[in-house]
Amino acid sequence: MGGSVARNRIAIVGANLAGGRAAEALRARGFDGQIQLIGAERYPPYERPPLSKQVLLGLTDEDGPMLRTAREWQDLDVELIMGTRVDSIVPGERLVRFDSGGSTKIDQILLCTGSRSRRLSQPGADAAGIVYLRTLDQSVELRDRLQPGKRVVVIGGGLIGTEVAAAASQVGCHVTVVELDVRPLGRVIGPNLARVMLSVHRAHGVEFKLGCAPEAFQPDGRGYSVKLTSGERLAADVLVAGIGVEPETQLAVDAGAEVANGVVVDEFCRTRVGEGVLAAGDVANHPSRLFSSRLRLENWDHAQRHAQAAAASLLGSNEPYESVPWFWSDQYDVNLQVGGIPTWADERVVRGDPESLSFCEFGLRSGTLVSVTGINRAKDVRRSLRLIASQVRPDPELLKDESQDLRTLRTPIAAG
Repeated sequence: MGGSVARNRIAIVGANLAGGRAAEALRARGFDGQIQLIGAERYPPYERPPLSKQVLLGLTDEDGPMLRTAREWQDLDVELIMGTRVDSIVPGERLVRFDSGGSTKIDQILLCTGSRSRRLSQPGADAAGIVYLRTLDQSVELRDRLQPGKRVVVIGGGLIGTEVAAAASQVGCHVTVVELDVRPLGRVIGPNLARVMLSVHRAHGVEFKLGCAPEAFQPDGRGYSVKLTSGERLAADVLVAGIGVEPETQLAVDAGAEVANGVVVDEFCRTRVGEGVLAAGDVANHPSRLFSSRLRLENWDHAQRHAQAAAASLLGSNEPYESVPWFWSDQYDVNLQVGGIPTWADERVVRGDPESLSFCEFGLRSGTLVSVTGINRAKDVRRSLRLIASQVRPDPELLKDESQDLRTLRTPIAAG
């Protein structure tokens, strides 16, 4: 790594996974200056995937998702400023102002403000007790309410909605998922995989109301009555909203950053506010050479990698960020993994038998491999990430052939 970097002051706004990994990366790269990690929650940085899985199932307690203990952050010489909201940043004055009235002077700032839950807007959606699952406290609250025999209605059939449905079903709840699309997970995986996941959930007793949406909510005794656009009414003891997230961009907007589906950054995580103001993780909209587009990604892997790239840029390194999107979801005994962007595909190739719940589906766009989705096929997905990064144009018949070692396709095949 060479010698240590000259001492200065860096503030990381957002004590989440991205913020925590950025602080760690700064120290790993030899930065010996001041690091302030500022978070609105009372907890130090933690991972969010366990919130809709292990925490709900009682497989881990509140300490399980933590990146480090408070003592370990102290040993790393990172100042934690928890339970504090940032009111504004003033780049020209190198100042971060808190809503409590205090402020701190900085030399550089990294915005890792992440995302917030998208809120329901139908009549009655402001009723007390509707659960949104984004924070550790919300996960603990939901865990305590998921009791055997309870009627649970989940609004939204995306990743969070289906993970909550799986957990609730496993603890003995009666679960119904309401999804506007004709199948769950339709916005993140292809239609074939979505149908398989629908069958998996139904086999575990989860009901689905597809192609409809909630029209109104009404408190009903100790629960809720949910009126659907189909005219049907559902009774719920527990009502969970999982309709996606929105990037937390207000600080960036007020500071003069360009915002378009997140904070616009370049390949070095730099915003257009000026020197020394960067953004990373869920909140950032970054350029991708591989996909010839701008992307804003909301997953565990990207949050870490992008934060580490931002740390390098804060220390003056010219290392452009590029990564193949990858995420996973554990539901029942199914491990679903997705690499690349399945919704970009115009051709799909299946490897293995979908009925066996051990197969994967490749997505091609104009002949180039752009995605892989695997059910209980972690090894195939991992090897395929390298193929996507290499922009191979494979023979679809070779992708189908399970005797074909995917590692032999690493060299791009010339078009034509």
